[in-house]
Parts: sequence; structure tokens; C-alpha cells
Amino acid sequence: NLSVPHTTPRVTFLFFLGGNESWPPPIPRVSYFRLNLHNNNQFRKTILVHKRDDHLALSAAWVIALTKHHILFIPSWYPSADAPLLGTFFQEQAEMFAEIGHKVGVLHARFHDLPSSTWLSGPTEKIAITEENGLTVVRARIRLFQPGPLHRIPPIYRASVRSRERLALKMYEAYKRKNGTPDIIHAKCTMWGAILARAISKKENIPYGVTAGASVLSRGIVGQPERKNAKIALESANRLLSVSSTLSDDLEKILSIPASNFTTAVSYTHLRAHETEADLVCRLLL
Repeated sequence: NLSVPHTTPRVTFLFFLGGNESWPPPIPRVSYFRLNLHNNNQFRKTILVHKRDDHLALSAAWVIALTKHHILFIPSWYPSADAPLLGTFFQEQAEMFAEIGHKVGVLHARFHDLPSSTWLSGPTEKIAITEENGLTVVRARIRLFQPGPLHRIPPIYRASVRSRERLALKMYEAYKRKNGTPDIIHAKCTMWGAILARAISKKENIPYGVTAGASVLSRGIVGQPERKNAKIALESANRLLSVSSTLSDDLEKILSIPASNFTTAVSYTHLRAHETEADLVCRLLL
């Protein structure tokens, strides 16, 4: 039994051996569990959980009736008219939450950095809100006037961060007027999703979680100001996830955030290779 808030289903894990399965299982490092979800002590649903090495594959017979929430996603990148394939995995996950009944919004802020190939010619966009596949999506795009090579100078870097945060806060206010206040913010990747989520969370007192997924920190292509800002954004989050244990270990070395603070999320491609519609809930549980 896991200790969880009373508003969420109670979870019980039991060893499960069924069908023609034997124990120990024929494939090394494979374990089976029956996941029983209860709500108000009433048995609700059962899922078979299959664990192989560091990957999870779940087969669900039913879509689980989860407690409904209002979730605002802040992805670091997201599909748009000029980049329709950018961040489609973020879009798909948000749509999955909407499909099972959650109220879901997406805040996608874009920036033309100086210097960049799009700074002079790339379009800017005022704040716009659209309804897309069950999602309320708010978008905007601005030019930044703090030259990247000068970001090593702390005041200039802080000015760049504030410019991004101001846009995110304006976008959030527009979203809130239309959709109300979300219950939780889920940032996708640290830069700039987590940093923008922290700015909104701090002002509005909304809990936020971060899924760390990009490798810019691991590859050493950002400087000390960016690392310091990333550390603050991650340490301030209510919940941390990582797309791999390797990334968690890297962030522990680079930012001194214990790898144990991160929950490792399952690989989307690992599940999609053998997924059915009934498996929709798999990714949502992790």
C-alpha cells in the first residue's frame, strides 16, 4: 500500500502469476505485478505490469477513471504552423490527458535569440489562444535583445531571463482569463519550460512538476548562469521526473541534485512499439 492523498486512488501491488507464466520467469529480470486501483475502498480496475530491466510495459484492459484535474503544460518546444513536427511527443501526451477527461492547456512561448538566423527575419506573434484537439493552446513569440555572447555577464543574462518570464506571465494571465486557474503545471524540459513554470508558480502559488528530458546540460553547451538558473528551477519544483536514469545521474553531477529526487519516466517509443488503444493509460500512470 502506498501512502497517497485521499483524493487519489489507493494503490495496491501484489505479485501476479497467471496463465502459463512460471516463477522465476523465463526472461531474466522480469517481474509481474497486479496493480489494483481503489477509490473509497471500492475495487476499480486491474492492470498487468510487466517490468523488464529498466523499462516498463503495461497492458490495460480498461481506461482508468482518474481523479480529474486542470493541468497546464509548459513545453520547451511544441508544434506550430512553421514547425509542425517540433515537440509532437509533448502534444500527444497533453492530448492523452485530455482524452481521459482532464482539463488541459498548453503554454508555448517562443523566442528569437540574438544572434540567430531568425532574429531579423523571423516573425513575432502576439498572444493567441486556440482550441486544438481538446487542448487550449496559448502561443506567443518575441525577439530578445540581450546578445547571447554577453549572457556570461550576469546582469545581461538576468535581463534575458526576465524577458522570457514576463512573456510567460502575460500568456498565463490570458490563459487564466479564458480557462481559469490550473491545479498543477507540468513543465517539459528545463530550458525553458521549467524556468517559465517556476515564474508562474511563484506568482500564482500553483504546484509544478518538471520532466527533465533535454541533454543541453549533460553536453556542457550552457554556461554557469544557465546551470544556476536550471538548478533553482528544478529544486523549486514539487515533483521531478527524468526520461532516463542516465540523465538523472548527469544532473546530480552537474547540478548537485540527487538522482534519487527524480522519478524515471518510461520511454515513449518503448511503449509505442507494441501499444494498443487500451494501453493509452500506460504513459499516463508514469
